[in-house]
Amino acid sequence: MKNTLLTDYISAASGDSDVKKFGVCGVYAPANSIALYRMYSSYLNIVPKDQLPIDMEKLNDAILGERGYYAMLLLDEKEPKNVLRFNIAGFKNRYHLADLAKMNLVYYGVKVGTCTKEQLSIENEFTVTTSTMQETFSVDEIINGSSQEKTSSKELNVYDIVLAGVIRE
Repeated sequence: MKNTLLTDYISAASGDSDVKKFGVCGVYAPANSIALYRMYSSYLNIVPKDQLPIDMEKLNDAILGERGYYAMLLLDEKEPKNVLRFNIAGFKNRYHLADLAKMNLVYYGVKVGTCTKEQLSIENEFTVTTSTMQETFSVDEIINGSSQEKTSSKELNVYDIVLAGVIRE
């Protein structure tokens, strides 16, 4: 991309309420997430195939498949509020997902939905929840009142990152 095109995009994005700018900060892969697995899986290539109990290439194909986006959380949010999704195919300069965790960048993203932190876990990858699901109570809870507070998972905003880079102040 030409610098003038990037400058024009940044100027236009700054005035667009649909584009959110995340300040200079780092990102990390959520625990037990596909993104974390993706970051570590490339390092397993150094282990000889005959020393592994499974075929890592086939496992990677099965888990990662045709996945386009990988979710990361912001380091500067003590309690996560936003999920940034990155398309690895869009990375330039031979960057990989693991490189993002080592850099402090500015991110421009477009909100595409919401999810809970629990939904980022590889175990919950295909779990479907709907807003029409009814909360269930036991008879004891109805008669005596709830002995424990029900914890509801907080919704996080999900942003597809369209531009990430170093901004000179």
